[in-house]
Amino acid sequence: MKGKKLLVRVLSAAMVLGAMALPVLADGGTVSPNWDENGTATVFAYGTNASGDFTLYADTLTAALKEVYMKVPTGTTTIECKPNADVGSMQHGHVADNLIINGNGAHVSGGEYDLEIDTYTYDRTTGTNTASTTPELSGEITVKVNNLNQIAAWGQRRSDATINLEFTDCENMNRVYFSGKTGTTNITINNCSFNDTTGGSSSNTSIYSNAKGKIALDHVSFANVAVPINLRNKSNGTQTIIVKNCQFTNCATAGIANNTSSTLYAAPIRVVTEGSAIASNVTVENCSFTNSATAGNGTILLGDGRDGENSTPNVKLTISDTAAEIQVQEPGKRTTPAVKKTVTAAESAVVEMPAIAAINGKKYTTLKDAVAAAPDGDTITILGKVAVKPGDLPSSQSSIGAKTLTFKGADENSEMTFVDGVHGDGSDNAYYAHGSNLTFDGLKITWKDVTNYQGIMHPASVEYKNCTISGMLTLYGNKNTFTDCHFVQNADNKYAYNIWTWGSMETEFKNCKFTCRGKSVNVYGGGDYATKDDYLAATNQKKLTIDNCEFYVENKVDGCDASAIAIKTKECPYDITIKDSTAVGFVESKTTGSQLYDVKDMHTDVAAAAETTTVTVNENSVDLTAVKEALANVSTNPSDAKPVIKIALVKNDAASTEDSHVYDIKVVSDSDINKLNSTDLTFSFV
Repeated sequence: MKGKKLLVRVLSAAMVLGAMALPVLADGGTVSPNWDENGTATVFAYGTNASGDFTLYADTLTAALKEVYMKVPTGTTTIECKPNADVGSMQHGHVADNLIINGNGAHVSGGEYDLEIDTYTYDRTTGTNTASTTPELSGEITVKVNNLNQIAAWGQRRSDATINLEFTDCENMNRVYFSGKTGTTNITINNCSFNDTTGGSSSNTSIYSNAKGKIALDHVSFANVAVPINLRNKSNGTQTIIVKNCQFTNCATAGIANNTSSTLYAAPIRVVTEGSAIASNVTVENCSFTNSATAGNGTILLGDGRDGENSTPNVKLTISDTAAEIQVQEPGKRTTPAVKKTVTAAESAVVEMPAIAAINGKKYTTLKDAVAAAPDGDTITILGKVAVKPGDLPSSQSSIGAKTLTFKGADENSEMTFVDGVHGDGSDNAYYAHGSNLTFDGLKITWKDVTNYQGIMHPASVEYKNCTISGMLTLYGNKNTFTDCHFVQNADNKYAYNIWTWGSMETEFKNCKFTCRGKSVNVYGGGDYATKDDYLAATNQKKLTIDNCEFYVENKVDGCDASAIAIKTKECPYDITIKDSTAVGFVESKTTGSQLYDVKDMHTDVAAAAETTTVTVNENSVDLTAVKEALANVSTNPSDAKPVIKIALVKNDAASTEDSHVYDIKVVSDSDINKLNSTDLTFSFV
């Protein structure tokens, strides 16, 4: 058989002699390649299939891979290359089974040098491409390559299978390049080199992957490559990247990255998450960079600063024993990186890309992206300070659509600042949330100090829990609920309230604290009635509940002479309940005698308010007819002094305990007020 050029030679069972280590077959027998007896053969393979053990010779690695594939192996097939041989040119050598390739110093000499995995579907009988679009891999496979030079691996991931690739002691490798975000791709490379001086397949990128998985490199050297490690996670999972004891020489230079596109992202180590990617966690330890990274993106680049890119901030770098320039770039901000940090070999550092929101661990650089990506009913965690822009909230009138979402603070520093959102000044400058149900939990929320009608427009409901709310907020929608919130108003303006109930059909404050400059709650508006009859006929009576709340004045503004709650029902009738609440530092109302609330400006005909608005304080109804009469007696002449009309609480049962007092609401004279304040009676104003 010597000298006979057969592409594939099948070794007979009787051939058991050879110079190499003897492999053990399934039946306990041994076999080794006999290169002298097999002419031009450079590759020997052995394994097991449904028929038992098989062995074969081939002139090239490509031919051996085809024959192994056609054997339909049931275990791990081992391929032995002739020591230091040329195993031929290879263009997408198809692999779909567990495989060990021992190169023994041989090399692949042309084509794209690559093992192809999970791109094409082949026929097991003919060993040819079927052009089928159905993924071939149905289970996990492991491919190990030892001491085979210039080898490469390539695939366009189509299956959900796990691929494990291991390269050891391979010199001048070509690229290990896997696109596609399905499945899991694990890549391990030990004691190998990538050195391209010819502009071949590795000159731009040596290692690339889009799928989740672990990429571990130890004692790997790179030279003359634009982006040696280029990992762009697009999967719904995590890439764990470990780079240890690696050397980068003449990489990511303007000369190597010799086109405009690659220059804009060239770096020795580049890690990006994009789309549905959850995270990429990178560890760099004891690495060196020589004459590298002159393209301007640092030695380690996190994110993609190119215009129009969609990189997300889910990258974390831990670096030690490595001198490096670290850049963090956000889309469109390549020349102004969010982070530009230089570390010495003596320093350790952790660098993360800036993010403002997260959903189940995945981070986002803009609130709009997070809102658009959030499933209905999910929670968006607010990281740090977020400037909310019109169009960021979910709305049935936008491309995002209506949603039920919770915005939750990550810690005490979490803040959402609304800088626009004025009603009626155009859709581009308002916070529309048509049909959405929103919850804000554990956040600092800031609005403009004094701007009328600013708020979240047309939601189905909004709930605030454990929030600090600064500025002046106007309410809209079916229902707004505030629980355990603190309202703060610091504006030096006598017209500034903490909040307007304006467009909210139902509003509830429970266990809240209000701090202001003299005015807290403006119960006002939301209905336009042309006549008194229209007003009286209104069926959309709004509801306001204030339960166990405290109102305080700090640094009262001159001219801000008001009670805490201004009930102005001229525009819309209300059902108002006030319970177990107090006010300190306000001005007593001229119509109620209370610092807590005032009823005024009810309608052109003040009787309308008495007929359509109800006020209940501590489970007792306020006699609005008396208030109406008091208002009617107030002179309209600005120069006249206003009469002081007080509504006081009179104890029904003098023997009852303090905790069980029941009060009636009555209009009383000044002499009665004095009597009620005498030492033998206990009395408090509402």
